[in-house]
Amino acid sequence: MDIFIDLKVEKENVDIIREMLPYTSEHIKNIVQIEEDDIIKIYCDEQYKANVEESIGKLNELISDKFFKDKKISTTRIEDWTDKSVVNSEDIFTKLQRTSEIYDTADGTFAYSGLPLKIFEYFISKIDEYAKEVFADYSIKRHKVPALYSVDGYQKGGYFETFPHHIMFETTSVNNLENIEKFSKASNFSEANIGIKKPQNILRTASCAPIYKYLENTIIFEDTKDVYIVTGTCFRNESDNIRSLSRLNEFTMKEYVFVGSENFIEDSLNKATKLWEYWVKVFSLNSKIETATDSFFASKYQKLKLFQALGKSKVEFKCLIPAEDSYISCSSKNYHRTHFSSKYNIHYRDDSTLAQSACFAFGIDRLMYAFLSQKGTEIEKWDRGTISEITKYVDLD
Repeated sequence: MDIFIDLKVEKENVDIIREMLPYTSEHIKNIVQIEEDDIIKIYCDEQYKANVEESIGKLNELISDKFFKDKKISTTRIEDWTDKSVVNSEDIFTKLQRTSEIYDTADGTFAYSGLPLKIFEYFISKIDEYAKEVFADYSIKRHKVPALYSVDGYQKGGYFETFPHHIMFETTSVNNLENIEKFSKASNFSEANIGIKKPQNILRTASCAPIYKYLENTIIFEDTKDVYIVTGTCFRNESDNIRSLSRLNEFTMKEYVFVGSENFIEDSLNKATKLWEYWVKVFSLNSKIETATDSFFASKYQKLKLFQALGKSKVEFKCLIPAEDSYISCSSKNYHRTHFSSKYNIHYRDDSTLAQSACFAFGIDRLMYAFLSQKGTEIEKWDRGTISEITKYVDLD
């Protein structure tokens, strides 16, 4: 029999608790937020109630660390364009599913055709072309990175310490004839009962990860001005948080990656940020730029969030999804400081000073989704400036 557990949550923690609850127990069936009372209802089988309550208790401990309870972790709005009107408020996700221009191939994984694909291709092309313009005096280095990354390599980068809940693993069946025969003869996978190897690889959660391995044991010279443009398919376990293109298990990420001095990093990030401002101007996007913190699922959760907020090391470009009445992060700048250089022995000028690093990430699926959510799918209703910009890169006919 299904029962529910009422969880009273402090207002500032509602969003993060709601996001992280699906990861806490496999026995949670459904999660419903009662916004006016700051209550979250968690549904589960009665027999698993104690297990679920214990898991929820552990999550609360991570988020309510007494050492940090008096330290306010808040966001700062840097730019505000939330007063801009939007042409469309219709649910374009459902509409494009009906026309089969968006269709799913697995949970949280979608294929695109028609208009969504054209807008997707626009953002891919624009990010490349913008780099040629704004980083004209840099050496532009393009990398197409694979989805697979070794478990050991990801652990070295510190991802298991901070985002273990997002990691998806790759594995194969055990190589023996009996196992293969069982698999080939089974009428469905659940009945096959085959042996699976312990995973040696993960499916990357971010495109930039291979760059630090690429630069391992190197010295970045003072006159070096490199921008790495990295494109890759990324994977994150979004569990039950998937409802539209706002959150996906598989998505395309394009990044500018910078490694060098602090001044070089800050100057490069400032140049990249101008692309956000350009899109707001030309598309009149209802959006905002805010400092942000990640959903760390680790024992040092509060410490990581506090350091990220105080250091303003993560800033997000958030766009309105009118049909969802919410803003999603479509792009972010992430200042790593010496996090990766210390792990991969990357130095600046000489072997006594660690290099700084940063990435400027673009979620292509989200950019496409936010654009169409605000503009709609009827091109004849778009303004002339929007059509002119898009048709520089893709054919809308």
